[in-house]
Amino acid sequence: MGRVVQAIGDILYELQPVRPKDLKKWSGDVVGGTIKLGGQLARGAVFLVRGLVSFVVGLSLRSVMATLGWVLALRWVYSSYPDWTQLYVVLSILVSMFVFGLDSSGNRTSASAYSVFNRNFEAIAGTMTREDVDRAMRGGL
Repeated sequence: MGRVVQAIGDILYELQPVRPKDLKKWSGDVVGGTIKLGGQLARGAVFLVRGLVSFVVGLSLRSVMATLGWVLALRWVYSSYPDWTQLYVVLSILVSMFVFGLDSSGNRTSASAYSVFNRNFEAIAGTMTREDVDRAMRGGL
């Protein structure tokens, strides 16, 4: 009978959520971890605010008005035709890719890694084209 009582006592001891001797160790870990986490969150918040400020400063009035118009049109589509909202978003993305991604006005200073977005579909230096693959397959490098 004594061994059963001892086993039950051991099991109940292991099931305790907090042991008094561990409370001091845990509280130190929790406080130290909380202070460390708070510092990381503060550094992250500063990084986020700096990024947002530099983004907002770089915006033009035209881009702000275009974004505002798109959001207002999205709200109208959602309120009038809720089933068409996803189609509006997908079509908007596709149209913006071809309108702004294939910009041929010459404002772009660097080429895109994707040749379909460059003027005359020009590839950047070091890109393997289909001619390079064909030449390699035929045995000439």
